[in-house]
Amino acid sequence: MTETELRVLIESKDPHKLVKALSKLDNKHRRKLSTLAQSFYKTKLDECEARLHWGGPEYGKPVDREGMFTCSLALLALAPYTKAKQVLRDAWIVGKCKNFDELLCQVLIDRKPDWVDKWILRSLRPNVNMWAIIRKLILSGVASKPADNEYIIMMFRLKLGHDSRTLKERLLDDKELFKDEIWRLFALAAMPQAFFSPDDDPVYVEYSWSHTLIELANEGHIDRKRLLTESVKALTVGPRKSNTKWFYSLHERLKPTFDERVSLQDIYLDLLRSSTPAVVAFALKALKEIYVGKGLKSEKLLHKIADVFNVETKGPAIVALKLLKIVASEGISMSVIASEKMCQAFTHRNIDVHLL
Repeated sequence: MTETELRVLIESKDPHKLVKALSKLDNKHRRKLSTLAQSFYKTKLDECEARLHWGGPEYGKPVDREGMFTCSLALLALAPYTKAKQVLRDAWIVGKCKNFDELLCQVLIDRKPDWVDKWILRSLRPNVNMWAIIRKLILSGVASKPADNEYIIMMFRLKLGHDSRTLKERLLDDKELFKDEIWRLFALAAMPQAFFSPDDDPVYVEYSWSHTLIELANEGHIDRKRLLTESVKALTVGPRKSNTKWFYSLHERLKPTFDERVSLQDIYLDLLRSSTPAVVAFALKALKEIYVGKGLKSEKLLHKIADVFNVETKGPAIVALKLLKIVASEGISMSVIASEKMCQAFTHRNIDVHLL
């Protein structure tokens, strides 16, 4: 391809024709045409920014977004990474152009640049929605799956995207996510940001992650046992308090059976050390059900239950004392140990606990 031919392609503003023509080029020809592509891109970008700059002399004139889109594709197909990364910075200008995701992705699949993983990492910025492009590049084998948490955060924010499909439909259209990505959601519990606000509002149920995960588990698309385990394990990493309700609510909405509760008793016991009262209350409720159903040994419960008296609020401590009374009723040996544990309740700051 000559520079004249490239110039004609860019000026024609036919992105499909441009992408098809550029797909046949080897790296040598791409380097040869790179300077021209950079020149076209800069000229068009300057024009668009001038017309979008409020108060400027060009403000209000029609913005040639299609022309900018064509220049962006040419830059991505021909320029080195140091220049091609600008397409991400300026994507807000052309992001709504028809076939934006499809053609941008096709350019990278055709070119297979050695910097594509670096380009993807840069695309994980919160204000850039490149999820569809990233997934297609990964599934095509051109790019590697990012280890960065921002990749999972971008997936979590799928529910905020402008797409007519429900969250469940989106996930079912990309079942590879069921092998790894959806489980990495639970690792976000350890992050300081408040990602997991309660999302069980029936008005937005089709975009709710908790509702969708439960449906996928009930229909056999994902492992129910693993979902139960991950939802409760996430609470052991000391998540931000505003995130905790999402996890234990998801767990309870799965309606664990008695046998499932029994299999998770060690995690419930570990949660008695949590500094979040609601998490401790959640764990005590589960442990009481297991204990009353003869699925938990008294010794095991007694070994951990005193941790509850370190929680600031009185509710969990009162529940723990009532459970200790049940244990104490099971015989002299259990009564002695349970009484010793009850005495530790006097360390609690709330006098109502002392009076129980």
